[in-house]
Amino acid sequence: MIDWTTGRGAGERSSKRLPPHYRVKLLRRSLRLTRAEFSRTYGVPLKTLQGWEQGLREPDQTALAYLALIAEMPEEIRAARRRSGALR
Repeated sequence: MIDWTTGRGAGERSSKRLPPHYRVKLLRRSLRLTRAEFSRTYGVPLKTLQGWEQGLREPDQTALAYLALIAEMPEEIRAARRRSGALR
């Protein structure tokens, strides 16, 4: 799996962090989702996601924490949203 904060594969080391807009796009692509699919699956408004990926806005600390959870446990987050009725 790719580390969404550095863009490195498992076992590769780097102290550099990618800018937020690259990280968000890398995370989405590593999950093999379109923007619309990521938006619907994880409840991130499409315009917000586009703004993050285009570098027009940066995710706040709460959003970064949520993105980190998605990166660590994407299926669990998806299942939780499905159970809550937020994802159909």
